[in-house]
Amino acid sequence: MKLTFFVAAILLVSGPVLAQENVSAPDILTTIKSRESLKMFSAALQSSGMAETLKHENSVTVFAVSDRGFAMLSPTDRETLRSSHAALNFLLARYVVRGRFVPTNFASARTLSGLKVLTTQSGRKQMVNGASVEAHDIECANGVVYVLDRFDAGLIRDAVQMIGR
Repeated sequence: MKLTFFVAAILLVSGPVLAQENVSAPDILTTIKSRESLKMFSAALQSSGMAETLKHENSVTVFAVSDRGFAMLSPTDRETLRSSHAALNFLLARYVVRGRFVPTNFASARTLSGLKVLTTQSGRKQMVNGASVEAHDIECANGVVYVLDRFDAGLIRDAVQMIGR
């Protein structure tokens, strides 16, 4: 009798929680587009063609750079990236990883371009490609998003120089 009561109590309490888990989270693109601090990153995904790539990925980790990070770019670099879809795609491919990664396994992550994700710890701050992680573990139906405070200067330089080749 006590066991039956205990099981019934657990089901009564967990029922709403279980029901909530069945509601699917939005996908990566919808999530990024809906975040106020990622408007420029969302536009860059669309402009570069990377959004189309992300639509077809089942499990990805995206290190999205905040609008403040875009604002930190020099006007010349911003204009070069805005006018060259190839350079922008080249850059963004270094911020997307196939598979779901959490901070404990970031070091084993490789971007779509094949580069290892550079991670460090600075006190309590997690750093990815030289940027601080501002927002962690934003779960999506097809992956997870981490928000970074800036771009890696070396990756910007590589993307801008890429169009001169």
